[in-house]
Amino acid sequence: MGSFCPTGARLDRRNADEWGFSGGQELWGLCNAEGELITDPVFHSVCQAGWWDYDTGGRGTLPLLILGAVREENGEWVNRYALADDQGRWVTEFRYQYCSAVGPHGIVALEDIGECVLISPEGEEVWRTPGKEAWFWDNFWSGDTAILWDGEDTRLMDTHTGQSCGLDGARDPQGFHEGLARAHDEADKWGYIDGAGRWVIPPAYDQCGDFENGRAVAVREGTHSLIDRQGRTLLDAAWQLRACRGLDGENWYLDYVETEDYGCQVWAAYDEDGNQLDAPAEGTVLRVGIYGRMYETREDATVLWLGGAPVVLPLAGELEDVAAGYVVLANAEGTDCALLTLEGEVVAPFGSIGRLYSSTDELTGQPYFWKSTDENPGEVLLLDEDGRVLVTSGALYGGLLQTGRYGEDCYGYLRPDGAWVFRYVRKGDGDI
Repeated sequence: MGSFCPTGARLDRRNADEWGFSGGQELWGLCNAEGELITDPVFHSVCQAGWWDYDTGGRGTLPLLILGAVREENGEWVNRYALADDQGRWVTEFRYQYCSAVGPHGIVALEDIGECVLISPEGEEVWRTPGKEAWFWDNFWSGDTAILWDGEDTRLMDTHTGQSCGLDGARDPQGFHEGLARAHDEADKWGYIDGAGRWVIPPAYDQCGDFENGRAVAVREGTHSLIDRQGRTLLDAAWQLRACRGLDGENWYLDYVETEDYGCQVWAAYDEDGNQLDAPAEGTVLRVGIYGRMYETREDATVLWLGGAPVVLPLAGELEDVAAGYVVLANAEGTDCALLTLEGEVVAPFGSIGRLYSSTDELTGQPYFWKSTDENPGEVLLLDEDGRVLVTSGALYGGLLQTGRYGEDCYGYLRPDGAWVFRYVRKGDGDI
């Protein structure tokens, strides 16, 4: 297998409409971060191998590209996938029916012969399921254990060795978090199993949640409890109990009564060890924001509760997002947003930026914001000292601004200072 990036530079991607194809087919080519063209647009899809990590609440990526192409086989057109590494070298040929990054250990691919293989981030085959087709449940991969269907039964697989085992009386495991997965028994009682399928916390609950920071919320006979990894009860709630997201990955827990408009009226609040917090005060009505963050709307302020201490923001609004040290608030109609720092500084007030959304650079994992208005449906908001928008763009990719996603005639990548790295122009009916 030869190298299609002899300089060894990191790969980036570009899009061209109707290049050498009729009917509006979209093809992709490759360029590096210095703007050097690696291949003409010959691929039907190119994506950075990545997955959503539910333990960290962020996107994980692998140093591999998944390339798709349509091939004619036995008189039929079929999709086939191949892998390339971030140095521009071919890792595999186009022989897979399916390819997906399912976790930090690599990519699972299904070959034509029906065998399932795991390819490491370094491009090496780690294991395969010889002579048997296997499918992994989406998002049911965390750390050292994956949940798979081998065509006959649900099994647990060690992601390092490829060895699998059955379930010891457990049914419907719901994905591993911090080494444990929720599952139920024949009586529909829930507990937790380990990667070997053994019950660690016996099935005794009517409902239970995933573990975060060694804690989980479980319900038995109407009582909501906070439990640890050994199944010990740290507290029993008077009403309902929910995990609330703190600032640095820590959770706090709210004992509450649900209001008619789906708010949470505080009965008590606790830290991760079950100790009661002094605030928020009993009777306070909180709203549920993104990723379980709680907030309170006042007449002239928004209070973000990240634990026992409030963050008071000098604008009233609905909590839209918290990312990269910034807070996005939306108006009641959801048509306008404001951007503030967690210290309460207003970066962009209501009426100045339109709708605001957070996203993540697929290649670097860097969080960023982009705004949308009637005039410009997508602009990256680079949060420099002025909070200014440098260029119309739909995404940040590898630290570069990816332009031309909304019908402009000019396509390519720019550096944050506005200098073009790679640019091409569409003319006429789509010729480049």
